[in-house]
Amino acid sequence: MENAARRAHLKGPRYLLPMLTDEFPEFALYYNLCLQFLRLTTYDHDFCVKLLALARQADASWHVRRLAVLMLEHQIRKLDQHNLKEFEFLLESLDLRETSGKITTAVLREGYSTTDPRHFVAELQRKLARLDRVHNKINGTKTSGPALRDFFKLSCDDCKLSLARYLFTPEEVVDEIFERLQITDGLRDLDTQEPRYAVDEANRAIKLLPRYEARILELLCRSADVYWVSDDTSAEINSLVEYPLTTVVLVIKPPGSHFEFEIKRAGLRGHNSLNVVFARRGYVVAPSHRLSGGSMQWLLRYETRNATKLSRVYRLVHETEAPIPAYISRSTITSIPIPDDEVQTLTYFTDPDSFGPDFPQMRAAMKQSVAAFKKEGYVNLAPLPGDLGLTAQFIGTVTPGQAILSGTTSFRLDKLDTYLSETGADYYFKRLGLSHST
Repeated sequence: MENAARRAHLKGPRYLLPMLTDEFPEFALYYNLCLQFLRLTTYDHDFCVKLLALARQADASWHVRRLAVLMLEHQIRKLDQHNLKEFEFLLESLDLRETSGKITTAVLREGYSTTDPRHFVAELQRKLARLDRVHNKINGTKTSGPALRDFFKLSCDDCKLSLARYLFTPEEVVDEIFERLQITDGLRDLDTQEPRYAVDEANRAIKLLPRYEARILELLCRSADVYWVSDDTSAEINSLVEYPLTTVVLVIKPPGSHFEFEIKRAGLRGHNSLNVVFARRGYVVAPSHRLSGGSMQWLLRYETRNATKLSRVYRLVHETEAPIPAYISRSTITSIPIPDDEVQTLTYFTDPDSFGPDFPQMRAAMKQSVAAFKKEGYVNLAPLPGDLGLTAQFIGTVTPGQAILSGTTSFRLDKLDTYLSETGADYYFKRLGLSHST
């Protein structure tokens, strides 16, 4: 076996082993898989069987499972679309083929236009061809180092892997999402003034989603848990869980999907997930921004009521769905993460040890904020003495909350304008702490 492995190493591109060892250590144990992938210049049934099994292997790393999916897509691109027998095998393996021989109708909600096998195969291959800018650079064992590096990196973009939705279960996806977040307890937020049809509108938004995305969203909203950005949360575009640059939200981009879910808001990176800010750069911030990193419950309720009403009216007038996000669930934050633990909200904002070194500045901003809230008519609480009293007045006014939305996008117009400008690459990569070469 050792001699066979050595021969395999000798016959592979010289850069392959160093690249796997130094740049992609998560793939290092799969050297022979990568080598076999490069050696195959045509479609290979047995290799695809191996890739299907690896992509579904629950105890394999997420990195490797995604790589297996991208390799499978590369192989399918090499298969003649008129080879219906082989496509029948592939479609059955992906649970896309019904006993009648037709494609499952679920694909129609995913963006496909047909359940006829022959026409579906053509659409599938056109969809996979959208990544030809990377696939076309793979040239067997003559593939250049940069081309293979791009291939490996593309495998990290879950949402771009068209077949991943058929190989990763929603439960596995949600478990992977949770691995990249901090999670604390919360309470379901019940608004007594919410319109009776608000729940119907949320359920409608879920039902309009493809089955795969709907299940992921249901699992995210199943409890009243609160989701926070963590050190393991990426800010890179197209990540499964993205903390978009200059925002305080989380965006979920499911595998093989163009749908997104937003968690609003998800705290700040670093020691203090939430903070209090009264002024920045000499300017007093808007009342809604005094709770830095979080959302106020009353504002989330206001947004929910009005988004629901507008969505309903728009549909009645135009007989189509409104192009606005749907508020699916809301939670009241009862505890906040601190390093290696979590504490109750009142304790976090009152105890210097829980909050950390910036406690004096935070308390000063809180005192200013409470005074401003009173002037603005937000506070109806009686004056409460002491440090805990000040915290109670602030929390009683803002009541930190979190909402999960469907139908949003992380590509805000101002961000697109920046990213597509001449300085867009500098802006993006410098904020990520990466060089252009990567």
